[in-house]
Amino acid sequence: MADPLDIVVIGAPRSASTSISGYLAQHPDVVLSDPKEPHFFDVHYEEGLAAVPDLYFPHRTSERLAAEATPDYLTLPWVPGRIAGDIPNAKLVATLRNPVDRAWSHWWLLYTRGIEDLEFEAAIDANLERLEAGIPLEEGRWQQHVERRTRGLGFEYRLFLDHGYYARNLERYFEVFDRDSIKIIFTHELGADTDGTVRDLYRFIGVDDTIEFDTSRANEAAGAGSRRLMKSARGMGLTRLGPMLPDGVKQRLKTRMANLGGRPTMDDDVRTRLQAHFDGPNRELEALLGVELPAW
Repeated sequence: MADPLDIVVIGAPRSASTSISGYLAQHPDVVLSDPKEPHFFDVHYEEGLAAVPDLYFPHRTSERLAAEATPDYLTLPWVPGRIAGDIPNAKLVATLRNPVDRAWSHWWLLYTRGIEDLEFEAAIDANLERLEAGIPLEEGRWQQHVERRTRGLGFEYRLFLDHGYYARNLERYFEVFDRDSIKIIFTHELGADTDGTVRDLYRFIGVDDTIEFDTSRANEAAGAGSRRLMKSARGMGLTRLGPMLPDGVKQRLKTRMANLGGRPTMDDDVRTRLQAHFDGPNRELEALLGVELPAW
């Protein structure tokens, strides 16, 4: 019996995982889960692997491969073993972005949605305080985190820094998967050569890499004006409807919110501070992957 999942985009968040899943979905041999981020291996694992086709792929027809994309997977310590145990032949895709820019983008997403109330540097400080206190990510609390965040009701963990510790997060996957089962895609390479990067991804998963595909898909950042709108919706309880909206509707809403005002830039002193913070983790990533990341 074939595995119910063949491809898992494991993250990191705000690192082009939406774009990559979109390119996968465009291929006629690939079907993408509905929703795109099912959170099966971190939140809904008790449903059992046998339930995956009915839960997330009722729309599947003749596609040869099934894919899902839950960007939080890269960071959560209990997920790699579950994926390896259930679908050991899976192809994994990790999307990595300059961790300073990733943290800023992640904060801005939550801030404009009215979920994060702290300004950026204060949110980073709060994240750092948890890390320095040694408070780990716990599965039960994580389930509450995803539920609250999905419904726009807040969250349990700030992970602006955690998601950027790529080396330590990838090492957990390298312990249970062969490295040739994990495709690393850097967002700066995707931006510089989208066509080549996507075709290389197709070759990695074993599908025809000569098809035509649309490269205009984007995961737009919301404008500043969307924060007031989202907080109002949250106050009226409308954000509770979020999980029930189809991905296509969510994408159209994101596009509209992107036009609601401008977007700020990160303070230079804060950027310098974060660059220093991530310098060690970035060098660890270079050593782990055998790459050079001078732009980081």
